[in-house]
Amino acid sequence: MDKREEFLKLGYKKDVLKEIFGILESTEVSQPVEIFLFKDGKLFDLTCDDASFFEEIVVNSVREFVKELESNDLAEVESYEDSIYDKRFLYIEKQEVPQVVDIENRLLTRTSFDRFDKSVFKDYKNFDIIVKYFYREIGANIVGFQELDSRHIFDVKRLFFLDSANLKSRDSGVILKPKEFFDYFVIGDILFIRSVYYFENKFQFFKKYVTSKDEFVKEIKVNNNVLGRDIRLKGIDYFDKYVSERKTFLKKLHGIYKKGNYVNFEFARLKEVITTFNLKINLDEGNNEIVLEEKTSIKDFLDLLSELYYVSLLSEDKLKANESVRL
Repeated sequence: MDKREEFLKLGYKKDVLKEIFGILESTEVSQPVEIFLFKDGKLFDLTCDDASFFEEIVVNSVREFVKELESNDLAEVESYEDSIYDKRFLYIEKQEVPQVVDIENRLLTRTSFDRFDKSVFKDYKNFDIIVKYFYREIGANIVGFQELDSRHIFDVKRLFFLDSANLKSRDSGVILKPKEFFDYFVIGDILFIRSVYYFENKFQFFKKYVTSKDEFVKEIKVNNNVLGRDIRLKGIDYFDKYVSERKTFLKKLHGIYKKGNYVNFEFARLKEVITTFNLKINLDEGNNEIVLEEKTSIKDFLDLLSELYYVSLLSEDKLKANESVRL
């Protein structure tokens, strides 16, 4: 495997990413930087007097990943599927996100471009800037994505214009103040995600949460609807449907499933917490059963599985944590 193929296939590995960073830091882009506006599925090809500061943005973005790898002594950036919390610096194969693949293909083939005029800005408060590079030394395109809002626009009533040197208002365009990093960017086959929350909401990409929910429900059913050591669940299909329709609940269940603490729960202890904290969870004590239905707050149930309820060792107050982390 030659070096270019290695970059394309192993862009998330620590040693390869560090080498890419070294190239980006010391080498000029092989082709002129191309800049595009993206809004509601529409692509607009833009021009810029000086796009060199966008080159620095991609260097900053890769530098952040390398720094994260070194500070945590990781062999690679954490994979998106294995992440429990909304962390930064994750990766995923770009083929998993069809919208990103479609945008990149349109950029490479220069198809599906829309006519640009100042009416684009009339009703919009935010939009995406996409920046495409090609580094011959790497043999791969690098495509960076930034979400910009009104804080980054100095004048939205004029035609688009970029001027990195002075950021002064000109009659010919709109002046932007871009962020110093990409919210996510593609190198070869790998999509690097800096802001998971933005990425997931942008593309409605909740695959790992749905997968965890499906595996959790399957595990419960295979175990004859028994949770933990002796807790029976009634209404698992109701629970499945209810959680599936709520993104925040899907994400919470993902963390519960990945940590897996629930496999050691006992009904007596669970009942004690439910009683102590007056949780809206319907119990059938004769059958050691939690009844998942309208009388049960699914939110309370998920918080219970997340182990968010506790009694302080200092004040003996009853407390609820924002997030349960094992020390």
